[in-house]
Amino acid sequence: MTDKELEDIQTVNVNVTPESVDLHVEIIRDNGYTIMKNYSLYTRYVAILLLGMWIMGMVLNGSN
Repeated sequence: MTDKELEDIQTVNVNVTPESVDLHVEIIRDNGYTIMKNYSLYTRYVAILLLGMWIMGMVLNGSN
């Protein structure tokens, strides 16, 4: 794009409300996607890390 084309771009101000965010989340879920909050992701990663460490401990110790 040239500078002139960039200057001709029109923008629109959008107000985001909690209701509009809820509607977007509902539409995304209706389309088959899942939305996870950050603490859910951290919990999942920590659980996977601990499981992996436990499995490696079993492998290294010979699982007696």
